[in-house]
Amino acid sequence: MSPLPASPQYQQVLAVLCKHPDAWFTVNELTSKLIRVRKCARRPTVELYAAGYLLRWISDARKPGRAEYQYRLNPDAAQHAHALLDA
Repeated sequence: MSPLPASPQYQQVLAVLCKHPDAWFTVNELTSKLIRVRKCARRPTVELYAAGYLLRWISDARKPGRAEYQYRLNPDAAQHAHALLDA
């Protein structure tokens, strides 16, 4: 787990995911719960994943349309995520 600064973008994404720790969200779904600007959710979500705060899986590539990543809170990082929210 890589430490991250307490940025509003990270906190917004983590706030949604901490409220629903067992749910998986696409970037589009996260964005709809945030500011509604796709790039605002994409970068912090990818950075949180790279730092180990989130888990990621790809939707079924056999379905019609483009496969998408889905993200959820990493249970092993929940304590760190809550600390980042409180910062």
